[in-house]
Amino acid sequence: MKALVWEGPFKMNIKEVEKPQPTKDEVLIRTKSVGICGSDLEIFRGDFVQAVPPLIPGHEACGIVEKVTEGVENVRPGDRVAVDPGIFCGKCEFCRKGAYWQCDHRGILGMQRYDGAYAEYFIVPHLSCFQLPQDIEWDQAALIDILADPLHAMDMIPLRIGETVAVFGPGPAGICFMQLAKIAGASTVILIGTREERLALGSKLGADITINITKENVIETVMQITNGRGVDIGIEASGSTQALAETLKVTRKQGRVMVFGIYSENASLDMQDMHRRELKIFGSSGCPWSMPRAIELISNKRVQVKPMISHRVNLEQLETLFTQGIMEERKQDYFKAVLLL
Repeated sequence: MKALVWEGPFKMNIKEVEKPQPTKDEVLIRTKSVGICGSDLEIFRGDFVQAVPPLIPGHEACGIVEKVTEGVENVRPGDRVAVDPGIFCGKCEFCRKGAYWQCDHRGILGMQRYDGAYAEYFIVPHLSCFQLPQDIEWDQAALIDILADPLHAMDMIPLRIGETVAVFGPGPAGICFMQLAKIAGASTVILIGTREERLALGSKLGADITINITKENVIETVMQITNGRGVDIGIEASGSTQALAETLKVTRKQGRVMVFGIYSENASLDMQDMHRRELKIFGSSGCPWSMPRAIELISNKRVQVKPMISHRVNLEQLETLFTQGIMEERKQDYFKAVLLL
């Protein structure tokens, strides 16, 4: 089969590789769509230390079940499925108490120990598969994972009707957070970033207020909007340590802060301030049991994901997103790409 193989920092090429063969409890899936994630760019650059070459990336994966093996009962050949990329052992302490996304031996499809879906076929454990209704198109399906992760994060900081929320980072995850906050009953959602076109998309999809931090002082503006109180919930979804510090500053006393971004450096935070104001800080990883709800939200058109797709590519075109700087430098108005096979 054809696959896009990462062979080390800045080395990614289309190659002919052996078609994978599923073993007990595994499913062979014919790839139909894959979301292109910013973490794949980290892999390309060699910054994601858990990724070991050679590796086929691609974890936001969807497709059609081609073959099942002994022990598989939840899917059949021909089923349309989306895939939870977290792969767990089922035996360690965290798996046995139900927190499988914190598995001591966790792998991640296309990132850590398992080849992914930048290929014509891929394999996953059958428990990673979730049925897709016919009314979800393949390009939409590729964004189920990018919605399911924020959905899990929102579960950790339950939002009360009428609360205020600030979301830093109007990327795909931030736009999903913004829409989820509105669905959950937030009275005001403030979307914060640096790119006007992304903030404009956020406004179109439901943000009440947008702030461009290159033009306004974000702390002063948020405090003015909230009459000096601060927001009830601050969500950092950009991966910027500066944005993380600002998220803490604009969150009210005894407020909740979700640290969702992935950071390339450690942040310097005012721990005395966090202590004094009794902030509750949450981290979130993965999408445990949130994929079925993400599928429902997209199917029922409660969350819109299609407007976020800026590029639709095939395998041959996918390579150029990485090698020609289209993702990294945001060329061609890049926002979110989807691989379609």
